Amino acid sequence: ATGAAAAANGSNNGNIIGSSGSSSSSNPTKRWVFCHLGPMSVVSSSAYHDWLTGFGPAAEHLMASSYGHTSITTQQAATLQAQLNFIEPQVFSIQGFMSLAQQQTADLQQQQLQVTHAANGCRFILAPFRYQGLAIGGVSSVLDMAAVQEAVRSKAAVMQLLEQYQAAKAAVQQEPLPARLQGISRTTCELTILGTSSATPSNHRNVSAYYLDLFDRGGLLMDCGEDTMGQLERRYGRQDAARRIRQLQAVWVSHMHADHHGGLYPLLLYRQHLLQQQAAGGADGAVAPPAAAPLFILGPWPLFKVLQDYRKVLPLQFHFLPNTHFYDPAPHPP
Repeated sequence: ATGAAAAANGSNNGNIIGSSGSSSSSNPTKRWVFCHLGPMSVVSSSAYHDWLTGFGPAAEHLMASSYGHTSITTQQAATLQAQLNFIEPQVFSIQGFMSLAQQQTADLQQQQLQVTHAANGCRFILAPFRYQGLAIGGVSSVLDMAAVQEAVRSKAAVMQLLEQYQAAKAAVQQEPLPARLQGISRTTCELTILGTSSATPSNHRNVSAYYLDLFDRGGLLMDCGEDTMGQLERRYGRQDAARRIRQLQAVWVSHMHADHHGGLYPLLLYRQHLLQQQAAGGADGAVAPPAAAPLFILGPWPLFKVLQDYRKVLPLQFHFLPNTHFYDPAPHPP
């Protein structure tokens, strides 16, 4: 784990929380603030926290681990999801946003401790002295999902459209299934669109990624643009998304534009982190099932070269098959 220390001249009142503030002290003293950038699996361990005590009670610690991120960074996306959830809860889940909001509330209640989990948007002000401390004014507030949905309910025109939609949906559900779909159960497969935007994310769409849920047979990803893991967490919640990532069977990458594979490398690393936890028996020490095989990746031949370069610095485990194999099975150069 890596710790970075910052010393600053400032007030000695110990109150580091607030978007703005003032100091009544005219004799500022040296102040030590440590920013910890290690992975959550390390900085959250009891051994690591025991080590922190060696810095003394006056030291302040900011935990800036990516695995510890809990705040909602895109309020508009969360608001839109809550509105759509009111209309069709089976399709537009708010489970991921709700789990973030609940965790964020718990974190904010612990902000007065000397160990602080830094949320996205927080700042530590070094100078001027009267404003010195952790400023959380830029952290997204906890979104009131119920209030957002009540605002939708109050719009008569929306409610009228919703009644028409529900009536049409009920009518369609009464129609017989096409012959080719007969005998296929609800748990055969389910396609979730995680992103359809081109090149860069937009306000309402992430870049390309499609998750095919095969239920007890695992799942498949078709394209894996940047923040695909975040989209899975927003859809299923953090714990269920982790389970689905752990049980992934394969990832297919259509072509080499970065918006189709930019999220593959962190996903591979996170999946291995999850499997290592599973192999260790988890936090409760239970007997773990056998670890899954390395992830199977199907994609353009240049993707393999990129994966090889990543593997020089990261312990990525995967099996790769070039997509040209389906029409040109001749061996490719290593």
